[in-house]
Amino acid sequence: MTRKKRLAVLLSGRGSNVLAIHEACSRGEIPAEVAVVISNKSAAPGLGKARELHLPAWDIDHTQYPSREAHEAEVIRAIDNHAADLVILAGYMRLLSPLFVGHYRD
Repeated sequence: MTRKKRLAVLLSGRGSNVLAIHEACSRGEIPAEVAVVISNKSAAPGLGKARELHLPAWDIDHTQYPSREAHEAEVIRAIDNHAADLVILAGYMRLLSPLFVGHYRD
C-alpha cells in the first residue's frame, strides 16, 4: 500500500479551504493527510478550525520576525519538522521568496 502524502497547509484567514481539504482526505477523495496547518496571522480563524479537528496548527506571525527571510525560515522549519510532502497555499496571503519556493522544488 502506498503511503499517504503528508500536507502542510498554509493559510491566512477563515480556514474554509483547510476544512475542505481535511474532509476530502477523510473521505478518501485525496490520498493524503493534513500533517500541519500554519498561519502567518495569530488571530486567523482557520487555526481554530484546524485545532478543533485535532490537527497540528501553528501561528507563525510574520510581524514577529525582523525580516521575510527570518519568518520563512521558521515556516520552513515547521513544515520540515512535520515531514510534509506537499505545501498547499490555501488562502495564504503572503508572497513567498525564491528561497522558500526553491526549498520545496520538485
